[in-house]
Amino acid sequence: MSRRRRPLRSASRRSIVAGPVKRAVSQPGARLRKLAATLRGALLGALLGAGVLVASSSCEPRPEPETPAPPPPVCSITAARDRVADRAAFRAAEREVCARACDRGEAPACLARALMQTVEDPPRHLEAARTFGVLCSAGYLPACTPLATAVATGHGALVDRRRAESVLEATCAADEPSACVTLAAWHAEGFVVPRDPGRAAALAARWCERADPFACAALGALYVRGVGVEQDDARAAALLEGACTLGVGCSDLAALELAPGPRQNREAGAALGRQLCDLGYLRACRLVAVFDLGAAGSAEARGILPATVGTCRAGEAAGCARVERALPLLKRACDGGDAESCELLRRDEAGSVALYERGCAAGGWHDCWIGATHALASGPDAAALARLLAVCEAGYARACTSLGAWHLNHGDLAEAVPRFDRGCELGDARGCALEALALDERGRATGAAATEREGTSGAYARAAELGRRACMGGAADGCAFVASLHYEERGPFTDFELAARLFEDGCDHGLAASCLGLGNLHYFGRLGSRDPARALALYTRACDGGHPTACNNAGYLRSLGQPSAEERAASAAMLQKACDGGANLGCMNLANVPGQLATAAAALAGHCDARDLEACTDLGLLRAEHPEAGDPATVRALFATACGGGERDGCAYLGMFRLEGLLGPVDERGAAEPLLRACGAGHASACAALGRMAAEGRGMPGDAGRAGRLYERACDGGAPEGCTLLALARERSGDFPGAASLFADTCRAGFGAACRERGRMLLAGLGGPADPAAASEAYEQAAALGDERAARRLYQLQSDGWLSLVRLRADLERTCDADVPNHAACNSLGVLLAESPAPADRALAPARYQKACEAGVPRACKNLGVTVLCGGGGAAPAKLTTATADRVRARALFERACRPPVRAEPARGLLMLAASGTPLTYEPVESACTLVQALDLPPRELERARPCDGQ
Repeated sequence: MSRRRRPLRSASRRSIVAGPVKRAVSQPGARLRKLAATLRGALLGALLGAGVLVASSSCEPRPEPETPAPPPPVCSITAARDRVADRAAFRAAEREVCARACDRGEAPACLARALMQTVEDPPRHLEAARTFGVLCSAGYLPACTPLATAVATGHGALVDRRRAESVLEATCAADEPSACVTLAAWHAEGFVVPRDPGRAAALAARWCERADPFACAALGALYVRGVGVEQDDARAAALLEGACTLGVGCSDLAALELAPGPRQNREAGAALGRQLCDLGYLRACRLVAVFDLGAAGSAEARGILPATVGTCRAGEAAGCARVERALPLLKRACDGGDAESCELLRRDEAGSVALYERGCAAGGWHDCWIGATHALASGPDAAALARLLAVCEAGYARACTSLGAWHLNHGDLAEAVPRFDRGCELGDARGCALEALALDERGRATGAAATEREGTSGAYARAAELGRRACMGGAADGCAFVASLHYEERGPFTDFELAARLFEDGCDHGLAASCLGLGNLHYFGRLGSRDPARALALYTRACDGGHPTACNNAGYLRSLGQPSAEERAASAAMLQKACDGGANLGCMNLANVPGQLATAAAALAGHCDARDLEACTDLGLLRAEHPEAGDPATVRALFATACGGGERDGCAYLGMFRLEGLLGPVDERGAAEPLLRACGAGHASACAALGRMAAEGRGMPGDAGRAGRLYERACDGGAPEGCTLLALARERSGDFPGAASLFADTCRAGFGAACRERGRMLLAGLGGPADPAAASEAYEQAAALGDERAARRLYQLQSDGWLSLVRLRADLERTCDADVPNHAACNSLGVLLAESPAPADRALAPARYQKACEAGVPRACKNLGVTVLCGGGGAAPAKLTTATADRVRARALFERACRPPVRAEPARGLLMLAASGTPLTYEPVESACTLVQALDLPPRELERARPCDGQ
């Protein structure tokens, strides 16, 4: 039997929570007329879901008119909230009234105007957020809650969840009800603050007892779901009906009445829902549409909608009537941003497109945009493109952005950028974001971003500004772009904490690339200590979201250490997914899985044949690293193909391999041309290699000035070896302070050789007073970063009384034995042990060399080869072995050091390459190459070569 309720008329606010609402039989029409009147001037429950809660000046119900009439132009917080919930009712008159009152210095009017601006285009969001900040800083507490929401969601401000939490906590502690109710909502969902259902219920109950309707609506919703309180439909209904009388929580009340269960009252719930839908509540539109379809909920409607459409097309009038009632409601909710309604509409693509076509014919720009994008989803459509262009030129921002995206997806960047630019200027934050990404991509392709590193002019600066504008306008991918600028430390962007906040927000919004970026920050320790476990969880999340590079990183991390059979299988599956998804590094890592070399090579060959030039480069690297997969001529051809197509890494590798004689005889002149092309395209390591050639007169005339300029370009491009070489050049020219400063900066960036050179200068007093203690610290840091020469120097420093090696040895052991080890540190530890006067220490060195060599550290292979060949391998006297087997093994190790793996430090190299796109270079150990040749000498001549005198 239907149960009707009447709204409270003269009950006190306290009666909302004093007990069940008294019921009386009344006409449904009176109830709806009453609701229409009270909703006009009350706090709206839709803001609870959005988190935009501020205090109301009054929540008393208004007199009940027979027919609702639009309110006169007034400026009040309640009127502003009404406009936020009911966008169609937004009127310029209210804005003007509020603007004049705000200009007179009335804080409530300024807040009301800012709230109205939150429903306008993104550029107005920035102004609104600034207003919230000014008012809150001035002590006007009702503005602090929307300020916290703005910085928590990134609408009008860069995301800063710590600040959002602190502002909201402080405002709630000052007894501002809107802050406490918003904090309750956040605790209920685990948004910004930890999920704490108990605290959510306590906050809502506390303010509901003080007759705050928002709090009562929130508490009722918690009773419906059983969050923080025991599930109780009767209690929920009492709270929600009382709150709804004051204009809050009506959607939850309608949902409760429509849902199956003891509280079900579907006819009353549907009538209430229709009224709410007319007033702009999107969720209510969906609830009524589901009711019209005869479904119990959205999940059931997913199956009922296609069936009902089918009966309509078969000629059943009842089915057609239900569809005609439901589809316009779903369209209205979807257009307003209700995701579940959009999902339901996709169940009847043809029917929903017909609705948009009809709206477009009636002159609706939004409908034209939706209809055209639906049509283009099925393939190129000249009519749909023409419609998008017309609507864009008429001033509809989203159409411009969609048109730009279509051109970008079809490879026409020149046509896409102006469309994005117009969409951005018309106020679409996503247009700004896509323009920033497009400009940055163009800059990377041409090398412009490298030459504009300071970010003060050109496309680089424009992209950075657009990304920031997009982020503050609420576009998650714009925030991800700004975060990437900080993560890559491009130009003036160097804030890892901000990058983490922005990446976290994007990851929470489902952007896999943001999850990947946040994982990189945790993996490389940019936020403090390294956290490989957290990084792996984020990489896995991004992989599940479809990001192939994240699949590579997750698969690689799962393969480290001593994984179980299950972990090895999961690792291989992720690497296969990365490879299949186009992440060439995934194919290269897959090649290291036993039995997968041929599969990985074939996948890369397929990518290369499809004109993926980066895949050609990576296939060349794979074949160079696995000689059984290809000969040097094949490798040269692959690098030449990539370089000929303009792929800078292919040019860099071609030049470096020729320079080091890794593809045949050393060809210094032949190395210069591809290295010049790579350097010109912004490849920093290629510039450093060219600088060495110019300094040494290899393949080109010696020119110290040119070498210095190339080192500077390499350093500006982010190559630490370039910075180190530049510092050495400055030292040779007599600029000791400049050299010392550059060594210090490069050491702080984590480059071991720079730390070693800094220690040398500090010890000698070059560029400042001698400081043996600081020098010892620099040498320790260099050794911990894997610099072998620094590790050899440490015993001399100890004998001079400047340091104790106990702590350093413990640090190296911890780093080498970590879950994600630094294998270069394992080699340094081996050197430290081999140099020890204690025989027990020297006996431990080979195991450390072995671990580092197997992980691809070339110097460790050379050191292990010397150990095998000479027995001791350290400072103690050693004798050349005569055993043939030992010599064969030593030769293999020397050859491996002379022709090292592509990336000398996998734990750093593979992931860093995945994150930044900058390849590491080959580092052949020249002394190992000499030892390979020495082993061909007769035994007596080999002894005269004295291979055992040291490492």
